[in-house]
Amino acid sequence: MHLIHQLNPGGAENGVVNIANGIDKKAFDISICTFQKEGLLVPRLHEDVTVFELAKRNGNDIRIPFEVYRVIKDWQPDIVHTHSWGTLLEGFLPSMVAGVPVRIHGEHGTIQAKPKQRIIQKLFFYLADQILSVSMEHKARLAKTIGFPESKIEVIDNGVDTAKFSPLQDTGKFQSNGLKTEVVIGTVGRMEPVKNQKLLIDAAYQLLNNHRKIKLLLVGDGSLMPELKNQVKSLGIENQVIFTGQQFNIEKMYKKMDVFVLPSLSEGMSNTVLEAMSSGLPVIGTDVGDNFRLINNGENGFIIDPGAVPQLTEKLDILIKDKAKRRAFGMKARQKMEHQFSISSMVHNYEKLYRTSIES
Repeated sequence: MHLIHQLNPGGAENGVVNIANGIDKKAFDISICTFQKEGLLVPRLHEDVTVFELAKRNGNDIRIPFEVYRVIKDWQPDIVHTHSWGTLLEGFLPSMVAGVPVRIHGEHGTIQAKPKQRIIQKLFFYLADQILSVSMEHKARLAKTIGFPESKIEVIDNGVDTAKFSPLQDTGKFQSNGLKTEVVIGTVGRMEPVKNQKLLIDAAYQLLNNHRKIKLLLVGDGSLMPELKNQVKSLGIENQVIFTGQQFNIEKMYKKMDVFVLPSLSEGMSNTVLEAMSSGLPVIGTDVGDNFRLINNGENGFIIDPGAVPQLTEKLDILIKDKAKRRAFGMKARQKMEHQFSISSMVHNYEKLYRTSIES
């Protein structure tokens, strides 16, 4: 049983859906318990995945641990896998009281670093059978912040559905995306401070001042949407910037792009970078998280410093001018996803962990 706060679009949430759908159903019965109802990703789950949706109130809801306990006693899982801070206390305590044989906890990105939070996490991490992280960089940062042995944290890489996220092809050749003569630069992500779309807008403004023919495609929604729209308006580039809002056929958005940019200030293992590379796009990403493991600088994309507008502008200018380089980078990006980061590899690693945990 997976416990997760909600199933709206996000990296951890997509990962849980992919694990639940892809795991070997002859060997595993899978259920997901969410603390919030009506998650937008629930319809993506296969019919053989059992879903329990609780109705958590805003803030601390003392009913939730009791509701989780009731669900666990009813379903009798052999393994409870909690995800992120939002389910650690409310999920771990009921699973312990209910006598669940194996308890696994996974952290996916943001680390809760307040003193009380560090104490709670350290205690429950020691009570877990396994702690998971999504990247090597995140693993090291998690261990240092919480004061928990790095050797006791296992990394399972995210994976991408290479069939769903595939390049535009015609008899094996990349073709134009059909968006006139402009080079389309895109990003996908929640419009929140950590994703730092402001950096990309600033770079686009510099490029447009140099008469580059570009369009900027910003996919996603969030609390910063009004601020980002005001930024675009104040720069006078409304005609070159497209805000799509939340999209659910996200694979179609990548097919409209020529270059993908991840301007984040913090990441673990970025699902959007995996998806963009699998879609055959060259990627420019900030040097955060495990981007350095995905992006081979100067081979399938570029790595830049976080917040560096001049660097981003320079690398975008190179790719805008050179269509052949864009295609070569994109093909190498796709090959790397096929060979190292497929969704089948990720699911296999989780299956292996679950089997080993039960047998030990």
